[in-house]
Amino acid sequence: MLQFAGLKLRGFKFILQSIGFVLVFAVIYKLVNSYEVQNEMTHYKTGEDITPMSLLDCFYYALVTQTTVGYGDFSPQTKFGQYMNIVQLMSIYGIFGLTTM
Repeated sequence: MLQFAGLKLRGFKFILQSIGFVLVFAVIYKLVNSYEVQNEMTHYKTGEDITPMSLLDCFYYALVTQTTVGYGDFSPQTKFGQYMNIVQLMSIYGIFGLTTM
């Protein structure tokens, strides 16, 4: 159990592991996307060219995948909505990690 300034942070290790796991998959998504763009691949359904994704986009997709929220029928359509979703999911990690461990 970790202690910081007299507080016992039970779930801090869980939070760091979760963030690390998401970052690893975000980098993997970025590498795959870079390979697809570099080799001028096209989307398998629409035939459109694949556009490069930012690392923040890759982080968003990795976080949504890991939290099993899914993309579903209701998903953010703007970058701001995706960023707010990242904040919401990371706060859920914090609440879950600090209260259940």
